Amino acid sequence: LQESMSWNEEVAIHVPEGVDTTTPLPVVVALHVAMRFEAQPVDWLKELADEHKFMLVVPRGPIFAGIQLRDGKYVKVYRWKQDSADDKPAIKKIGVALEKAKAAHPVDAGKVTILGFGGRAGYLAYLVGLSEADKYSRIVAIGGYYNKWYFPDFYEAAKPRNKGVFIIHG
Repeated sequence: LQESMSWNEEVAIHVPEGVDTTTPLPVVVALHVAMRFEAQPVDWLKELADEHKFMLVVPRGPIFAGIQLRDGKYVKVYRWKQDSADDKPAIKKIGVALEKAKAAHPVDAGKVTILGFGGRAGYLAYLVGLSEADKYSRIVAIGGYYNKWYFPDFYEAAKPRNKGVFIIHG
């Protein structure tokens, strides 16, 4: 996976091989609650991106969570902030990742999905998809949700409008 994705310190971007460099692609921005930034858990998403011809964008969580031994190698693990005291830096970081994707290849603006795995990342996918509603056409939150009772003013201002939302929790 590392060899086939364009990685830097903040985001990984995968453009399927063989696509026309002028044809806009659908995009999936994938977040994970805590991940080894170098690959896991996006291997299977990369395969889907190649098969279905969409660009895969994986922003790195901002918090260094430690070193783990994986496949005989020590790797750095990063995660997203665990509380919601101030989500603006995370929202900004994810937005910057999407802008880097747009610079790498033309994007089909009507087909941008934000996908979150795990409690915090699922919550962020939902929060970002609603608060940046003009940028995302679909929200997929797996193991995370946004409770309107926690932030009623925000929920009313950012309710899903003409947007596909898929949430798995529990």
